[in-house]
Amino acid sequence: MGQNLSRNSARDSLSIHLDAILAREIEIGASHLRVVGSSSSGICDYILSELFSKEIISLPHLVIVSSQQDAYRLSQAIEFFDNARDVFLLSGYDVSPFSGMENRSRSTAERINFLYRAQNAKPGQIFIAPLPYLLQKTSPFKHINEKSKVWRTREIFPENIQAHLQGLGYLSAPIVEDVGQYSLRGGILDIYSPAHLLPVRIELFGEEIESLRHFSTNDQRSQQPIDSFHLLPVREFHINDDNVEAVISNIRKS
Repeated sequence: MGQNLSRNSARDSLSIHLDAILAREIEIGASHLRVVGSSSSGICDYILSELFSKEIISLPHLVIVSSQQDAYRLSQAIEFFDNARDVFLLSGYDVSPFSGMENRSRSTAERINFLYRAQNAKPGQIFIAPLPYLLQKTSPFKHINEKSKVWRTREIFPENIQAHLQGLGYLSAPIVEDVGQYSLRGGILDIYSPAHLLPVRIELFGEEIESLRHFSTNDQRSQQPIDSFHLLPVREFHINDDNVEAVISNIRKS
């Protein structure tokens, strides 16, 4: 017990000192803080997870690392220090967009979710981006922003929902098992958005959303209710009747 108290006291003391140092650097207008004395990324993990400074915690954080492996290692370390902190990792393309092959749906979903969360970043959230993936071209801010929607209970369900979902890249399926699928059966819509780790079951009462629940892809059973559902596009880039001519023209120019 005494050893644990001593360890916690030392930890709190170190956090207070780190906060004081950062607060002073911000006050004098410094844009960089150099950490000397360790070649390990552990100090970065600790600083990101243990800061109590209002100036720092009130901001979202972008951390750029050299590789996907480093990004994953950093996210695991931050979770070890503080498992309540929201951490998002930027995924990259599995194959070149010019290879004629499709990227894995899961990687694309993770990338879109990262971009959406970054556009709506909240205080204290941490965004980790491997440099090679950060250099890959992505869709404009306006594209994801305009095509994203948050649904909540008691809201009126949109008309022509199937056409709307297909326009976002979703595919109709008898049973929803993977990201980008949806199934509409009477007054129930099952849908798997890139914004959620599990698919969501939307139950309707007339034209009103009565309930929102996650459900398991293994047994299709509903789970805990949720307050809101984030509908995101399934693909980063969309080619449709409205933009196909412009896309072809730009490809020819390139």
